[in-house]
Amino acid sequence: AESSRRSAMAAEEPETVIPVNPDEEAVQIVSIDEDANTFTLHEPELLGVLRKVPPSMKVGVVSVVGSFRTGKSFLLSFMLRYLRSFDEGATGERKPLFRGPRQARGASEWMRASDLLWGSANTDDTTRKASLGAAASAEAASPAAAASSADPAAGSGAAADDASARDDPQHSTQTSDKAFAFRHGAERTTTGIWMWNRPFFLSPPSMRGERIAVVLVDTQGMFDRRTGVDLTSAIFGLSTLLSSHLVYNISKNVSEDKLQTLALFSEYGRSAEAAEDRQTRASAMDEADGLGAPAAARPVSEARPPFQSVVMLVRDCDEVEFDAETFNGVALDHSNKKLMDDILAEDNTADIARTRDAIRTCYERIGVCRVPHPGTKVTRSKFKGEVSDVDAEFLCVVEKFVDDTFRRDLRPKTIRHVAVTAAETLRFMRAYAHLFKDATTFPKPQNILDATADANNRNAITQAFMRYDADLREVLDEAGNDVVGADELLSHNAEARAAAMTVFNSLATFGPDSSISAARTVLSGQIDERWTMYKEINSGRDPCRNIAIYGIPVAVAFVAVLVSFFTDMTCSPFLGVCRNFSDLLRFVAGIAALALVVVFLVRGRSSMKQMRRLLAYLAKARSFLGKAEARFADAEPRTPRSAAGTMPAASRSASNVLATDFPADSVPDAGVTLRRRRSRME
Repeated sequence: AESSRRSAMAAEEPETVIPVNPDEEAVQIVSIDEDANTFTLHEPELLGVLRKVPPSMKVGVVSVVGSFRTGKSFLLSFMLRYLRSFDEGATGERKPLFRGPRQARGASEWMRASDLLWGSANTDDTTRKASLGAAASAEAASPAAAASSADPAAGSGAAADDASARDDPQHSTQTSDKAFAFRHGAERTTTGIWMWNRPFFLSPPSMRGERIAVVLVDTQGMFDRRTGVDLTSAIFGLSTLLSSHLVYNISKNVSEDKLQTLALFSEYGRSAEAAEDRQTRASAMDEADGLGAPAAARPVSEARPPFQSVVMLVRDCDEVEFDAETFNGVALDHSNKKLMDDILAEDNTADIARTRDAIRTCYERIGVCRVPHPGTKVTRSKFKGEVSDVDAEFLCVVEKFVDDTFRRDLRPKTIRHVAVTAAETLRFMRAYAHLFKDATTFPKPQNILDATADANNRNAITQAFMRYDADLREVLDEAGNDVVGADELLSHNAEARAAAMTVFNSLATFGPDSSISAARTVLSGQIDERWTMYKEINSGRDPCRNIAIYGIPVAVAFVAVLVSFFTDMTCSPFLGVCRNFSDLLRFVAGIAALALVVVFLVRGRSSMKQMRRLLAYLAKARSFLGKAEARFADAEPRTPRSAAGTMPAASRSASNVLATDFPADSVPDAGVTLRRRRSRME
């Protein structure tokens, strides 16, 4: 019934052919090399698009990102249809084909101007060439075509550039005729980042009558089973940095994983923007010559988010019932706003709250729009791009969404909250591409499995290393300032290392074996470094360590003085040889003493510490000998006396035997012996 109604409407009103410039197409500004895991910024293609914008005019960039095979290029084809219908030209020489969207039910004039939707890669050559012929005839009759024909030099140059772009296999494999390519199937269609080479010029109500250049950007789908996370984050980040209005394409519903993806990749873009800001300010300070701040030194407000606008477009949504006959745009806006409030509502769960905070700190304006499924005919391989095959409910919602995007939400691209022109956009894009390619500004992105395994392995490394450090530190603390024997310390090290590895093996149980093995290697390296440090600490406690540094000068000086004294005593003072030799020996002794002083001054604190440690050891030895002497003195036999003051008979007999066998002068005195030993040690 709907098809009959729309066919009747088309029969009543003549079809308006939207003019299409034969030279316009999508050009690839960023290409990827999946084997080398790198990307390339094509500056000539980007410059070719920006040169078509007057240098002082502001530029609004609308970009669509999201998972692969979710209809991003299909949506951009409708946006191209809208922009071609309302393009005013750089100087306002064109008049829009239509006054604006019609609020009555059904598609507006710009939506039903032509039944064929450009961009379908399923379209056969006959249909495509016939449509191109009609569009080219309409473009030839437009004022813009007459202006270009009046300037043959400019026309030939543009034709040559476009011809070279079409001959490039890199471009021809990804685009369809006159729109961003979309097609049926499970394989990806777009790789890298593509930009429409024709800027459009509008005066939207959001700009209060100011004319602005509009550029459309199509982005490679995320998570396409071929591209790694690092390239995906670079593409998403570059698209976010380039666009003033970002459309985040989501399938079915706004789930938590999609919000986390938006927060993660937006954070990479924010990091790149902050890094570029730091580099710009540093270079501005270096180049300042006292004549004022350079133009690159733009003001920045840290309280405002770095990016402007993001809209989460929920495709194939079945949460809301759509009806073309009773469609109400105001009610849809109210429903979407309520959903947006629920998404960003405060939550007590830590990770959910962090995700919302990350999104809020990245974007100034955040919105959501739900769109129904376009119909089963669109998903079939026989679909050639006929608008009549698209469900009316989908057309109604997309018509409102596209109109709101370019009339209500469109803003010029700003960097650090200052609008940039076309000439500045290329410089910033070049700087952002360099930051992502250098990959030192932010950490390497990981998927959920790798990130979880990495976090678990890091925790295992930390716990195991703390166990090793605590065990070995306890051994040294128990020894106080004493030196632990080399063999004993080595044994404790082996026990502590085994205990640490046991802790690691009990915790590192998640993730691939390769990551666990790499984490074990990291732990082993950290243990080796700490073992080296503890060996140095233990060897530093040895009071005789490096004693040769002090002993050699002392020995040389002592020998020189001793030989000099012996020479003076035995050699005649009247012989010149004796006097010269004695003077030489005293000179050597002085040099040795000076060397000893220099060693003390150079080693400074370590020398004093070692000297104090040596004195402490000597004091401890003296104390030990004193205690031993006291114990020996207390252990001397004391003969008990009777009440009358005489010794018992048994004791007297034992004493007589001792006196008989050992004379008094021959009995060794233990106390005297210890005192002699201590005197010799002192």
